[in-house]
Amino acid sequence: MLIRITFVLFCLFFLPLAPVEAQNVGEKAKLSHVDLFDGTRFYPKTIEGRPTLVYFWASWCPRCRKEMSSLEKHYQSYKDKGFTIVAINFRDKTENAKALIESVKPISFPVGSINDDWRSDYPKLYGTPTWMLLDRKGIIRKVIVGQEVITGGWFDGLESELQKVVAEEG
Repeated sequence: MLIRITFVLFCLFFLPLAPVEAQNVGEKAKLSHVDLFDGTRFYPKTIEGRPTLVYFWASWCPRCRKEMSSLEKHYQSYKDKGFTIVAINFRDKTENAKALIESVKPISFPVGSINDDWRSDYPKLYGTPTWMLLDRKGIIRKVIVGQEVITGGWFDGLESELQKVVAEEG
C-alpha cells in the first residue's frame, strides 16, 4: 500500500515537470502561445484545421533573413487553400527580430518571439532555422532543422509535402 501511495504522489508531483517531447514527425504538435509583433497573441487553437508551417528563426541567421521573402511568396500562393505560417523568433533579442522583419517587408503572416523559457515548450528546438509542417489535424508531417537544410526548406522536400497537406481534407 505504501508503495502505491508513493507511486501516485510521484506521478502527481514530478511527472508534470517533464518537458514536452512531441516534436517528432507523426506526432501531434504541442505548441504554446506566442506574443506577436503586432501586439496580439498567437494561440494554437487559431490554426486548428489549417495546414501550418511553424518557422523558428533568428535575426542573426543569414539563411533566415534570405528565406523570409520565400516564406511570404509561399504563404501568398497557398493561403487561399487554408495554409498559414507562424514565424517564431528564438535565441534572439526581440528588437533585432523586429528590425529584421521591418527590413524584409511585406510580411503578412503572424510573426512573434519566444523568450528564454522556450526550452520547456520546445525541447528539441536546436537549429536555426527549423521548419515544422503541420497537417490540418496538427500532426507534424515534416521537420527540417537548420543544419540539415542544403538549399532552403522549400527545396529539401517541404514544398512537395506542403502540396500533399494542402490537398488533404480535414
